[in-house]
Amino acid sequence: MKTWRKIIVCSIMIGAFSASGCKNVFDIFDQEKDKKRSALETAKKKWNDLGAVDYTIEQRLLCFCPYNPGGYVLRVENSVIVEVKQISDGQVMSAEVASAFKSVEQLFEFIEANPEGSVETISVEYDEDYGYPKSVFIDRDIQIADEEKRWETGKLVIIR
Repeated sequence: MKTWRKIIVCSIMIGAFSASGCKNVFDIFDQEKDKKRSALETAKKKWNDLGAVDYTIEQRLLCFCPYNPGGYVLRVENSVIVEVKQISDGQVMSAEVASAFKSVEQLFEFIEANPEGSVETISVEYDEDYGYPKSVFIDRDIQIADEEKRWETGKLVIIR
């Protein structure tokens, strides 16, 4: 968002919050950050309590990139991706292609390394039962076209 747009939006919001009697204009932003931080901590605890280190999980990477949007199966051993296969034909992907995908642990690290406010947009949805990130969307700069990425993850099978 261009700087002048941010200034206008902030000015309107400050006016609206002031008129509504809000003591601190930034309370609402802090509350939202706290809510997201709490959701991350709760999800990560569920995942860690599960104790899964070896598992398979399906993942789609949606971006302006050369990957098949049909999806892939990631085989993870000791929390490290050891194999990535296309769901459609079982073809094993090269290390270069595989490096674009993220294990559950890597998704958590990615979320923590890109907190709200450090990028233009990051949104995350967590699996209610196991806590892993089901959907992670990031847009580092709204002014740059086609650099957004979304990882969609599901169908977890725990091996150990």
